Parts: sequence; structure tokens; C-alpha cells
Amino acid sequence: MDRTDEKFFDSAFDLKNANLSKRKLREMINQQMIEFKEFVENRKIEEYGKELRKTKGYGNKNLRILAALLVEPSKREGLSTDELQFLYTRLVLETKEDITTIERDSYDKEADMKSYKLLFKIRDENDYLFQAISEMARLLGRSETSNEWNGYDKWVGDENVGKENLIKKITEDINKCYRRFENELRYRGVHVKKRPIFSKKRCNAVFMTPYIYPVLPLLFVLNAIYKVRGDGHKHDKADLLKYNTFCSLTDNVYETFVLSEASEHLLENVEDVLVAHLSLYKSTVFPARKYRGIDLRYAGEPRSERALFNRHIAFAFPLCRAKKLAEDIAEECSLDDKQAAELSRNLPKYLLDKTYGESKIKEKYGKKALDIIKGFRILADPTTYLADSTTYYQNKKLTEIYKAEVWSRLQGSAKNMFVNPDETLKNYPEELYGFLEKYFEYISLSKYVLFHSAPYYPLYGKERALPEHYRKLVHKFKNSCRKTEDEYKEELFRDMKWETVKEMRPSLKSDILRSFTPQRAIDYLLADLERKPNDESNLLQQINLYLEKNHIAISPLPSGSNEICAVHKLMRKTAVNVVGHYAAAMIVSLHIQELQRRNCEEE
Repeated sequence: MDRTDEKFFDSAFDLKNANLSKRKLREMINQQMIEFKEFVENRKIEEYGKELRKTKGYGNKNLRILAALLVEPSKREGLSTDELQFLYTRLVLETKEDITTIERDSYDKEADMKSYKLLFKIRDENDYLFQAISEMARLLGRSETSNEWNGYDKWVGDENVGKENLIKKITEDINKCYRRFENELRYRGVHVKKRPIFSKKRCNAVFMTPYIYPVLPLLFVLNAIYKVRGDGHKHDKADLLKYNTFCSLTDNVYETFVLSEASEHLLENVEDVLVAHLSLYKSTVFPARKYRGIDLRYAGEPRSERALFNRHIAFAFPLCRAKKLAEDIAEECSLDDKQAAELSRNLPKYLLDKTYGESKIKEKYGKKALDIIKGFRILADPTTYLADSTTYYQNKKLTEIYKAEVWSRLQGSAKNMFVNPDETLKNYPEELYGFLEKYFEYISLSKYVLFHSAPYYPLYGKERALPEHYRKLVHKFKNSCRKTEDEYKEELFRDMKWETVKEMRPSLKSDILRSFTPQRAIDYLLADLERKPNDESNLLQQINLYLEKNHIAISPLPSGSNEICAVHKLMRKTAVNVVGHYAAAMIVSLHIQELQRRNCEEE
């Protein structure tokens, strides 16, 4: 690698690197790790606190580097968002090895390899969804009523009582959902700054283009969240969808945890209300999930259409595996390397932005590529899976929708990329299932974007509440930092009878959780690195110093208390959970900032 013109990690995320062989990717990473080691040494990042001893499990040095990057802005100066994403991901995925070294004997188990592969997956998915949300925000900003709703018109004089009655029913039911949301927050001790109220004006969004339906429930949920958080600003529909890029070291993790859970409950209730009232939404059944990774097409006897297509998703969104699709289009159309790279970068825009001119696509890649993209545009459009004004698809299946809406519109050799329902009539459901699984995943977009657009990040809790890829990061970090019961006893006082976390007073557990912020969690883990093992007084000092420094309403623990070990174990597990969530939030924030910057440059 020529290092005269490139600074640290400048080329780390070139699209061409996504498909490098393990050997070539390894060579590139090895060179960058040399630069990273110099970077760590020059900035003295690992000197964040005194390193007194080595620890089992997650490396002492690694934790100090992660803490320094998270806490001290000066340590991040001069690093691009790409560089920081890689460093955070590698630190979170790392276990025992020194992060500034490479074990040359291993390829598959290396954290650096996993970091690259995982980040490429995250970027591929987020790039597509960011484009989808940007398009929906653009449509929301226009505030136009869709013609699809003309069937609801019922005029009495100058008043449209048909639409008025629908708005009244939806508004009443969603306000009931808001009351349950508010009561849940109050019951769990979260301060509600302003009571959420759902207005008829806000409800008029249901009459906009059905293209925004995948985020319609989310709009109404975010409206309530901003009310209870009380930021003092009015938010129009498009503003509610703006991605959150603010990560705070001082956020109370308990409040973000409760808000996250209560918001998910509210989202489920709002979806139920909208499904019940909106006749345009019909429950199309989508491809079944693979059972433990088994492809249903080849699991024994051929499966029936009902077995292959049986998932009901409220306001489903077709998430395209754009990178895979771009590779196959490039191969089918014999595009050169430059064209293939440009297609991979721009395909989300071609599929989701209907205003993008077809003549431009044809000029860049040829007519065959354009015809293929036009076919996938139909599958990428969420309105394809909704009923039309005549409820034509009310009882139809995805196999029928594909045949009528996609196959019938394809032209010439572009059909080679698609399933032919006529030639494969007997195995058509299985072939269509495999085709859709290859290029699409049908998801609840509202649940995904709730994590990105809410004015907070969940900083504590079970990782299952996070989007899939971030879930893996937090899970790995927690496992790397976990200690066994025997390790806790050996490190503390093996002969002492000590209380377990399950035996602790519930009020003490609650008070400890309510006390944490990301900053306090990092400080506690660093203090734990410096604690002397098997020393009761030193551990007691560490716990009581935390309680005193943070003005927590918990009395200092006396010497000899059988709660000492349990309190420490709970505090350490909570701190690890919080740091993992905060690091994942930082990776999300950095990638969104990069997408926003790139989007502004392209405009």
C-alpha cells in the first residue's frame, strides 16, 4: 500500500475491498494495523488511567483504548467516520489479544476480519434504508393526498364525512394508545415532561401516498416520544424521520431503557389500530423465515405454497440486498469494473428514487440493465404489496402479485434474471421463494427506524431489542467481558459466604441501575481494572467511592457486608452492558453522519 498519499484507513471501505480474497484482505489489514499501532502509541491512548495488571477475558489494554476513544474527543481528532467505525467495531469484537497486533496463523477467527465483514454488511443495509427513509421524508414534506383514498369520499354538502369519520375513529384509538404509553412511563418512574396528544391534523398523514405506509406507525410513535421528552420544538412529519446522531455520555441509561421498551409497546398498539381501520392495508403473506438456517426448498419433501409463504408483517418493507443484486446485474449485463462499482454504489437510489431518470441509467449501463432495474423497482416498492382502490389484491397471494405486476411487465432478455412462472409452473412457489430470499428481506421498517430516529439510543437492556448487526456487537462485547462465578469468587474472597444478585433487595437493584450513565459505566470498569484482587477493603472502597461521587441515594456499604460481592457483580455487569450499547450507538451515529455527508455532496 502506498502510504505517501493515503492517511490511516483512507481506503478501508472502498467497495472493491468488500470482495477481496482472504489473503488480499489480510495483507491490507496487516498494513493498516501497523499504522494503527503507530497511531495508538503516538496518541498514548492506552495510557487512559494506570495499567496495574493484566486481566482475564477482555484485554486490559483494549478496554483502555475503547474508553479513551469514547470519552476523550481529543483522542478522536483527525480520524474520519470510517476510521472510527472500524476501530470501535474491532475493539468491541476483540477478546484477549492485543488489538495492535495480528496473529498471522488465523484467518476466520480474527477480530479484524470479522470487523471488516460485519461493517460491510452494516453499510450495505444502512445505505439502502437511508435512501428509503430519505425518499419517504421527501414525500412527507409534500403533504399531498393520494387518489387511492377517493373510495372513502362521502360528501354531505361541502363536508367530506367519509374521511372525517375515519380520522375521528383513528384519532380516538391512538389517543388511547398514548394514554397507555404515558401511564407505563409514569409507573416505571420516568418523568413525562408533556402529555402526548394525537391531533386530527397529524392523523391526516393516513391519506398521503401509501408509499410512506411502512413508516406511518413510526410517525405517530415518534410524535408521542418527542412530547414526553419535552424538547420544546414542533416537528413536522418529515422532521420526525430525521436520524439521531447524538450520543451523550450523561444520558440516564434507565430512562433510555424504559423509553425503548415502552415505545416498542406503543408501536405494536398503533400498528394494530391502523391495520384495523385502513382497508388499503391487506395482509399479504411473505416468505417464511428459514428454520435454523435451513432452506425450506430443500428440507425434505417439496413444501406447499402455504408453508413457503406464511409470514404476516404489518406495513412490511422490502429490504433489498442491493450489493448482491448489483453483482448479479453486472455479471448478467457484462459490465466492466468501473460500471459495476458505480452500479453497486448507486443501485439503492435507482430502485427507490422514482424521479431518477431512466435515460441516465440506460446511458450508463445499457437497455438490458435498465429493464432489469425496472423489474426490481416494482418489487422494491412497498405499495406493490398493498391493495388498490378496488381491493383487487385483497385475497391474492404473493405468487399472483409477482406474476401480474412483475413478470408481465418485463421485456426481452431482462427476463433471464427473474423466475418464469410459466416454465416452472409445477415448482413455481419454491422458485419464487428462493428468488425473493436471494434479493429481499421483508421487515418491519418502523421497528428498525425507531432505533435510528428516536431522540435517544437505548443504553441498557437485552441486545435482542437492537437491529441485528448491532445486536451481534453488544452480545460479543458482553460475552468477552463476562466472568464465571468461580472467577468472581477467586478474584474477591473465595472463603467468604456471599449473597448472589438474585438474593439482593429489589430496591437496591433498581437504585443501582438508575444510577448509571455511559460515563459512570466507563469509570467503574476502569476503576475495576486497578483494583487489587482478593482484597475486601479495596473493593469496598471502589463501590463506596462510586456511590459517593455520583450522589446516589444508597447508603455506603459497611465492611463485612454480605452484599459487597453481589453489588459489585451487578454493577460490573450493568457497566459492561452500558458500554457495549454506547459503543454500538457510536458506530450507528458515525455511519449515519457519513451517509448524510455523502448525500449532501451528491445533491
